[in-house]
Amino acid sequence: MIRTRFLKSHCIPQEAYPDLENENAEAFIETRRMEMISREAEFMKQFDVEPAGMEENDTFEEPEIDAE
Repeated sequence: MIRTRFLKSHCIPQEAYPDLENENAEAFIETRRMEMISREAEFMKQFDVEPAGMEENDTFEEPEIDAE
């Protein structure tokens, strides 16, 4: 199906699609963000690189953005 290929190619998990359709931006962005983090971690593991913040007790923190 075209939609499935499109979503996969844009790193959008199937479970985020209803939020996209319903214009629930916050839920869509958070679900997609977690998918991207997961995919990046899997990619890095191929090269024996441990992603930062992926250890069991670590938390992922957003970087500060200076908007000024």
